[in-house]
Amino acid sequence: MKRTEKENNILFEKSVNILINAFVNDNLINGSCTSCAIGNLLQGYNQIDENKVEDNWFSIVHNLLINDIKRYSLAKRQLAKLPYNFDEIEKIEKAFESNKIKGDYSSIAYQGLLNVIGVLEEIHEIKVQNNLLKTLETHAKRNFQRT
Repeated sequence: MKRTEKENNILFEKSVNILINAFVNDNLINGSCTSCAIGNLLQGYNQIDENKVEDNWFSIVHNLLINDIKRYSLAKRQLAKLPYNFDEIEKIEKAFESNKIKGDYSSIAYQGLLNVIGVLEEIHEIKVQNNLLKTLETHAKRNFQRT
């Protein structure tokens, strides 16, 4: 999806903020349709109510069944409301869910968050500044100490 530099900057910042807030609030959870990267983005962009997440979108992304409109129409409509096309959504979802790190919630969520930020950098043609990474490290250390 071609965007202007300004659109890229705005969408990148908003998406990263949504995901960081989810992480800080212990709501960025691998394997949870309402709390994974895409579930949080759907909620953060006010496209769905937290209690009305259609979990079939998970199947759409992972099984590439985007064109199965009859079976997945609600999920497809939800995903279509995001400012990302289906290829970008697939990259975001797979970056978060394919996290191979083992450990506690915080370390898994943190690594997933970093993976997604890397994909968002690519999508939006932006390089994360060091101060953002330092902020993330500070939040991660606090979370690691709590668990």
